[in-house]
Amino acid sequence: MRSASNFPSLRVAADPDLLPIEKETSLWLVSGSSSFEVSSLHPSAIRGLLSQPEFAVTDLRTKSVRGRECIVGVEGRLPIGCFHVGRQRKDGRLSRVFGRRVRGHEYPALRSYYASQGKGTEGIS
Repeated sequence: MRSASNFPSLRVAADPDLLPIEKETSLWLVSGSSSFEVSSLHPSAIRGLLSQPEFAVTDLRTKSVRGRECIVGVEGRLPIGCFHVGRQRKDGRLSRVFGRRVRGHEYPALRSYYASQGKGTEGIS
């Protein structure tokens, strides 16, 4: 796992070294905790998590994909209040699980992670 050196320009991509069955998203809730621990290797889920300002990134996995450094995995915490379990949607696509609160490749969840790595936040959308 490499640390990202230029978060603002990174895109999310599937890890080409993983089989489709290995690209999973997991949620854990520890008793007494106010947030879910989340880990994802699935591109749609990664984009959805990173678009949530409340998502606190704790680890970022990057890899060169077709000659470009990309985000291929993420771990972090998401407050319980961000989750809603309701009726089944007609559309079963994973990308519909996460509400898109930002547009394009703006990932507000990276701002605090980037700052915690001591790299500043200049140029982050």
